[in-house]
Amino acid sequence: MLVAAILFMLLISVIIFAARCAMGNIGFGGEDTTPSGTDMNIGIIDSGDDTSDITEPVVTTPPEPQLDPKYQYSVMTEADMHRGYLLLINGDNEYNFDGGFTVQDFRGNMSSSYKLGGSYKLEQRAMSWCNKMMDAIKAHMGTGDVLINSAFRTKEDQQKILDYYLTTKGEEYVKMYVGTPGFSEHHTGLAIDFTIYTDKGESYTFDDKPEYPEWLHANSYKYGFVQRYPADKTDITGIAGESWHYRFVGKPHAYYMVKEKLCLEEYIEFLRGFEYGDRHLAITDDEGNSWEIYFVPADESGTTKVPVPKYVEYEISGNNVDGYIVTCDM
Repeated sequence: MLVAAILFMLLISVIIFAARCAMGNIGFGGEDTTPSGTDMNIGIIDSGDDTSDITEPVVTTPPEPQLDPKYQYSVMTEADMHRGYLLLINGDNEYNFDGGFTVQDFRGNMSSSYKLGGSYKLEQRAMSWCNKMMDAIKAHMGTGDVLINSAFRTKEDQQKILDYYLTTKGEEYVKMYVGTPGFSEHHTGLAIDFTIYTDKGESYTFDDKPEYPEWLHANSYKYGFVQRYPADKTDITGIAGESWHYRFVGKPHAYYMVKEKLCLEEYIEFLRGFEYGDRHLAITDDEGNSWEIYFVPADESGTTKVPVPKYVEYEISGNNVDGYIVTCDM
């Protein structure tokens, strides 16, 4: 009897379980028979989209390239890109008047080897080398007839010059010889214009006395200056040939530009091919001085970590366009 009772109870349990399964189609497969509109989320907490099978990506910052132990970083800002002796100022690249230069009056700082045509100023280092260059040309020519008739200019100075030549020479002359205010090299205090004024009171242009521009063209690099607007580079510089206009860039750069017959636009482009960590430019001038030069492109963030040597002297100059040029003693 006991066995029969137990079997009877098991049979009843099976019948009840089968009935419940038939109602909800739970655990039996087949088509879904849940009535439309019936909520069957029994025992389930709805937390939105099912992401149980999605693995969230792990965001990592790539490791910084290993820096040569002989170098360390110098952090440069976007403003630093517009400071230095290798700034490219032309019709496409404006000067921001924050070059970090200190200009000083020629009077009281010039040597006795040349003359001054007005109250002019020049950047301190450029003036020191200008004095040496003028001493050398006087020793060669035997007279101190070179006269400086322009150097540092404010934006207002440049506007007055432009207005004057528009009136006296016309638009075509201005287009070929006069920089737009804000786009003139003279704003930097690194550029000089020369002419001739003899001890007898006679005035000449540089083109009138070709022996002077010829000497400067052949020797100015020894003092860090280059003829900024060669006649055969007008299509690149946008300025007609000016035998009287010289720009200070520093000795290694002046030497290489003259040796390879490069204007500043070409030289700045050329240096982009010598990025740090790849190949560097090695220069030895005709006096035996040696330098290593490389380029570091500016970071889009506005802050650039520029590798610089730990144990030798170096200079960093922005190029006023897209990066920094490092010049190291060797």
